[in-house]
Amino acid sequence: MLIACRDCAAIQRMPSPPARGRLECWRCGCVLESTSGRSLDAALACALATLLLLLPANLMPVMTVHVAGITTSTHLVSGLLTAWRQGWPLLTIVLGLQGVILPFVRFGLLTATLAAIRFGARGGWVGRAFRYCEKLDLWAMADVLLIGAGIGYGRVASQVPVQIDVGGWCFVAAALMTMVT
Repeated sequence: MLIACRDCAAIQRMPSPPARGRLECWRCGCVLESTSGRSLDAALACALATLLLLLPANLMPVMTVHVAGITTSTHLVSGLLTAWRQGWPLLTIVLGLQGVILPFVRFGLLTATLAAIRFGARGGWVGRAFRYCEKLDLWAMADVLLIGAGIGYGRVASQVPVQIDVGGWCFVAAALMTMVT
């Protein structure tokens, strides 16, 4: 297979990569391919862990607010319902897709494809499902929403006593696992 170096544009034939190591450009030494640190089992474990963390993150309370003797707990979906009621339907749909639905779809597909490859099940659906999963990476933004949630938490916690609940910690863990995966 012929490839071009991304740094110096040298055209070269790429041999099959070694089991552990890397291939470098003959002209500038830029790393063309690295096989160390890649593991199908590790990728499957990370994808499955993220998928499993998304369940309690969406089903359990994210945070509890204590104000004037009143305690109320919120879920991820309750924030979407509030935005919908306040007249922000497009924002609600986009946030619902990016924060709730698409992460489940992405990590469900990723877990299914990696498990199929790991356990030897081959079929035409595996490659197609993996490509869809990779395209969803741009839109399933649990990690970006974590940044927004951190900013919101900082603003609310400066005024009102707030406690992060199990669902919130699972969401934090799922967003971090999204970056690792």
